Amino acid sequence: MKPYQPLLLSFALLLWVSVSAQKTLERVSERVCRRMEKANLQRPADSLRTEMMNIFMEEAMLDVDGFMKDYKLKTFDESAGQMIGQELGKHLVSTCPAFLQFSLALAKDEVATEEQAASNEHEELYAYDHADETELRHLYFLDEKGKEVKFYWTEHFPGSDLFTVNPERHKGKHFSVKWKDAEYFLPKADGYYQIRILSSIELREN
Repeated sequence: MKPYQPLLLSFALLLWVSVSAQKTLERVSERVCRRMEKANLQRPADSLRTEMMNIFMEEAMLDVDGFMKDYKLKTFDESAGQMIGQELGKHLVSTCPAFLQFSLALAKDEVATEEQAASNEHEELYAYDHADETELRHLYFLDEKGKEVKFYWTEHFPGSDLFTVNPERHKGKHFSVKWKDAEYFLPKADGYYQIRILSSIELREN
């Protein structure tokens, strides 16, 4: 055997592995693209995201043996699935217009959702009055006319640490309060009741 022959054999083997992996990737990408071409894009982001994940997973699993062989995977676990998903995504960007349309629809809906959430947020300056607790903690503030305003504490928010222990020490202090309007069903009234969900509280100098 001539000195350069082992090098040529190694190069040929690497080339074959690369071509084999590319064929599996192309085969799965084509199936993914065909399904995305038929997808209804006029849906919320959560629904679009779920369908994209399902399409990727279902089509990749049809060729899981090929991927494991081509990429020398010992198991097809979560990290392997993420890697294959990234490879499919990179390939689809350059080969599948439907994937770009799908991604654009997803991005547009996410932006619209964020804008809607931001537009639903309100902010006013209030003086803290008191708190009460049933199953949830409620914080009460007074507006500039002395009217009591009730806020619901349903999740962690910036400034919540100020009210976890001995909130009454803040009585009379002024806070910039941000909240989101929401509705919940009240069985006793057989209808919906509008509430204010706290999203942030910031102490202001009196």
